[in-house]
Amino acid sequence: MSDLLNFPYVVLFSIIAIGLIIGRIKVAGISLDSSAVIFIALLLGHLGFSLPSVVQDIGLVFFIFTIGMQAGPGFFRAFMQDGRKLVVVAAVVVITGMLITAVLGKIFGIEKNLLLGMFNGALTSTPGLAAAIEISKSPQASIGYGITYPLGVILVVLFLQLLPMLGKIDFRKCEKEYEEDQLGSVEPIVSCNVRVTNANVNGKTIRELHIRNTTGCVISRIKHEGVTTTPDKNSLLYTGDIVRAVGTEHDLRQLEFFIGTHAPEEDLELSQGHKVDWVLVTNKAVINKPLSKLNFFANFDATLTRIRRASVDLAPNG
Repeated sequence: MSDLLNFPYVVLFSIIAIGLIIGRIKVAGISLDSSAVIFIALLLGHLGFSLPSVVQDIGLVFFIFTIGMQAGPGFFRAFMQDGRKLVVVAAVVVITGMLITAVLGKIFGIEKNLLLGMFNGALTSTPGLAAAIEISKSPQASIGYGITYPLGVILVVLFLQLLPMLGKIDFRKCEKEYEEDQLGSVEPIVSCNVRVTNANVNGKTIRELHIRNTTGCVISRIKHEGVTTTPDKNSLLYTGDIVRAVGTEHDLRQLEFFIGTHAPEEDLELSQGHKVDWVLVTNKAVINKPLSKLNFFANFDATLTRIRRASVDLAPNG
């Protein structure tokens, strides 16, 4: 076993595994969660285990990337809504921490590079540590970070978990109210089945009827003579067909008025070979391009029925 721990990557994955296991342990309803990984790393570092410097660089890149992926979609919306408040709060926290660090460093005569690491550790700022190491070129920054980071994490964890108990705050209820408030200005996207009964649309294509522009709905399925398929703009509608449409409640009422009547009892299971799936947009080549230019049906034989952006569903258009 001791021989295995001489391999750096065995040590790395041992730190992660042990940290995640310990992080799940709750005491009086309080747990360290993923923060336990850093404490295991500090312990094994104290016991003399080490990792290649490349692991630190890769770990920092992964950390910043995942934070960006998690916070990025809602960043600009939050900044536009509460940007001034958030900037003021962030500035107050950082400036206060800087002043306290400078005063304590002067009083206790702490070495400058060590103090720099302690400042970033107290704020649990991993990117700040990377900048401190780059500027100082000293291992003292990492040591200082390791000294104050545990307290920074533990105090935040305790504060966030004890505050609801002391203040009798239901965070789940608050979160639900916040989401409802954020979504209040956006009418939700829903789907429904409509039976074609209007003789004026019989034998006409979706393109001829201008359904998207007229009603705001997207037709995702058509059931004709018992067979359900995904349509394109040249698909024909006949009286007696059942269509499944996606849009707001208002848009769907417009569609019913235009082509027929509501048919909630109908089952529109896709025939074999069709599937419904969500796709995460990661290709930069398609960003800021209108859907009409991407031509999903011609290129992929696919119908786009909705777009989810920052937890809000939007009805797509060309």
